[in-house]
This record gives sequence, structure tokens and C-alpha cells, in this order.
Amino acid sequence: MNKGMHGGMNSGGMNHRAAASERAGTNRQAGGDDPLHWPATLLDVADVEVPEPMVCILDALETLPERGCLRVLIDREPHPLYRVLDRYEFLHRTAPTGDGRYEMLIWQLPLTDAA
Repeated sequence: MNKGMHGGMNSGGMNHRAAASERAGTNRQAGGDDPLHWPATLLDVADVEVPEPMVCILDALETLPERGCLRVLIDREPHPLYRVLDRYEFLHRTAPTGDGRYEMLIWQLPLTDAA
């Protein structure tokens, strides 16, 4: 990831990734490429005390490759994380696993899809 979530971001108009996200939506990706089929890195932060899950997730996203996903297992729905992901233009899906935990899939639209 190029933006550095722990540092400042460029402000101003909508960038290429945001424009592509707006066109593609979260259910259909530009070019028909489905992030559910991209390579995923598993991060299990269940049973980790707050705020460590968010710190671990943000650190993992710093090195997320283009056309890669982060698959997160967590023991609570991470509402504060959703705002951070939106700010840095990450798309995500969260679903309960049935055992009291949640599984998240987090990704970004590749810059090449924004052209």
C-alpha cells in the first residue's frame, strides 16, 4: 500500500482509486476481476486485547500487495475499523462465522483498474 495509514493522506479531489471504487461498487469489480479469488493473507486477531487487533490489521494492510486480500478472523465486529478502511479507500466484507467470531475480507481496487 502506498499511502501510509499511520501518516497523513493527500486531501482534495477524488483520486483514481476512489473514482474506480465509485464506478465498480463493492460487489462488482472493474474488469470483472473478483477479489474473492485473489491471494489472501490470513490474520487471526481473535482473543487479542483492544487496540491490538486494529494495530495488527493496519500493519498488515501496509504491505498488502496489489490484487491481494487480507482475511481477518476477529472476535467482535470492528466498527471503528470500518471508518479507517473507508478513509483509506479499502473495500471490505464482514460476516459472522457462526462461532461468535467474524471473518473480514479487506482489499483495494488496483490502480490499473482505475484508468
